[in-house]
Amino acid sequence: MFRYLAFTWNSGDPSQVEAAKELTLRANSKLRGFHVALNLNALYVTYADPNPNSYDARVMPDESGVVLGFLYCRNDRLEDASPARAANLGREQSRAIRCSRGRRLISDYWGDYVAILLDETTPNLIRVIKDPTGNLPCFCTTWRGVTIVFSSITDCLDLQLQFSVNWSFVARRIGGGCFDTDINCLNEVSQVSRGECLQLDSRGTNSRQRLLYWNPVEFAEGGTVLDDERLAATALRATIRSVTHTLASRHKGILLRLSGGLDSSIVASCLRQAPTGPTVTAFTYYVSHGNSDERRWARLAAEHVGFAEHIEHGVETKHFRVDGILGMRPLAAPVPLMAYLGGSVNEIRAAEARGHTAIFSGDGGDSIFGGEAIGLVIDDFLSRKHLTWRIIPLAAQVALYKDSLVWKILLDGLRRWCFGPRMCDFRERLLMSTGLGAKAFRDSVRNETQYPHAWFRDLDHVSWRTIWRMGNLLNTPSFYDPFRDPCEMYPQRVAPLYAQPVVELALSIPLYVHFLHGYERGLARRAFADDIPAAICRRLWKDRVPGSFEDMTLGNREFIRETLGGGNLAAKGLINSDAVDELLGGAGRDKSFFVGELYTFMDLELWSRHFHASRDQRVAGRTRHC
Repeated sequence: MFRYLAFTWNSGDPSQVEAAKELTLRANSKLRGFHVALNLNALYVTYADPNPNSYDARVMPDESGVVLGFLYCRNDRLEDASPARAANLGREQSRAIRCSRGRRLISDYWGDYVAILLDETTPNLIRVIKDPTGNLPCFCTTWRGVTIVFSSITDCLDLQLQFSVNWSFVARRIGGGCFDTDINCLNEVSQVSRGECLQLDSRGTNSRQRLLYWNPVEFAEGGTVLDDERLAATALRATIRSVTHTLASRHKGILLRLSGGLDSSIVASCLRQAPTGPTVTAFTYYVSHGNSDERRWARLAAEHVGFAEHIEHGVETKHFRVDGILGMRPLAAPVPLMAYLGGSVNEIRAAEARGHTAIFSGDGGDSIFGGEAIGLVIDDFLSRKHLTWRIIPLAAQVALYKDSLVWKILLDGLRRWCFGPRMCDFRERLLMSTGLGAKAFRDSVRNETQYPHAWFRDLDHVSWRTIWRMGNLLNTPSFYDPFRDPCEMYPQRVAPLYAQPVVELALSIPLYVHFLHGYERGLARRAFADDIPAAICRRLWKDRVPGSFEDMTLGNREFIRETLGGGNLAAKGLINSDAVDELLGGAGRDKSFFVGELYTFMDLELWSRHFHASRDQRVAGRTRHC
């Protein structure tokens, strides 16, 4: 997969010059397949596994910077559904980007990229910019004064750099259920967040500044509002079609994870009409012998668009073995391993067998279209329209959907409007899936007053109506498969609904418009009513298979107990070993099951062993095959 490394140092400091020289020599000798993009007085950028139709390195004129990833121009009109043009980074465009200190990358373009730019007037000033919604990660560390910017930590390990677990991060994740996005996972590594600019001064003046170039609050709660239902529906359909066609143009073959739900059906309809005509294979999961089945809906969607092949993959949760997670590779941050082991492996195999180079999905629709923030529809209405008679029928629609009382919906919204939203308003929702970690960690999360993310940490109030709409964009970008060597080429994951133009447009449409006529994701249903099967458009529920993950856990109880009982988390006193042991004991089926929490423990345990492992802990080897 595409990877990059960048070194910057103080050219006037002999010790840093020597350290940079040593790092460069190590990179040239140990990292095979890398290409030099920039080799300047105080900046060295190298990258691997470029693909002209995918991720690549684009050096700007006069070696004034490099864009790592891919970049497209914005369409000028919201109703323009045509594919976006690839960005032309000529001399004029590059100078405009640099003069704006890189901000025009975010305002005039979109894609999945990390840009490293030299300042227009101060060459010693270097800016590292991470795009707002893409998955190409950007991490930063230092070694003997040299700043290292990288995407894959395995490359840093091959350079013989050392890292250690930040146990405060682990404690926070255990206590808060992934409520930890503003804490470094490794003591020596920090992340450049989505939409953030890391400004470095290579003169060695210890000048390191972080600036937010993009913030979702500006779209969701700012002055620009698209509340005309007809225009909003037209713009939403056009923008989603445009980005899907643009992203599809980079691939001749695509595997689409198709559940038959609204979001994946929308993406399917867009792929059907992609101008480049890629070959699309639909892929649907179902649980064998389950009392709920997605296949009827997925078949309906696949037949509607006329996909040539539709794979239905059965999952036997009772007999599924989870010990495959022991094969995980080092990552800069932990990821949900079971999501990869239970799903991604099958999708990648199916895609590779057919020569497909991408796996598309409808990920992001629930959050971006406001489906997870319906409880805050009244808050959004009050902030934009203030107190008018229209709030009464709207509150009635929300109450009906939430199975609540109209007066309670109104009262909660009015209180937050008058006094501002607080952490305690939804803090318990964040903690409801925790219960096996040490109590002190849960209590520390309860005392928070701000949401710990770069987008929200400096706000006077908690922007819940924006937070609940960001979905996986709140998390660390997940680009590399934890069970594949990053040197390998395998199909990339693409979620068109998380593309920057879609996210910005959806955020600028108020929640009460997304909740059109009292329907969850009502605006999206109206926008694509002519493109997807009517039955799917009307479908207001998701098929679930209750107890399937509990059955899988009980079938693997001994492995989980052994892994956690003798692991780092237990040794550090971060988990309640007795509670875990009791839960996985013979009476576990009769107890409240914190399945997600158990697998969070497993994710953290296996991840930590790459950076803090005793001799008796089994961890996958780090052998590279480049």
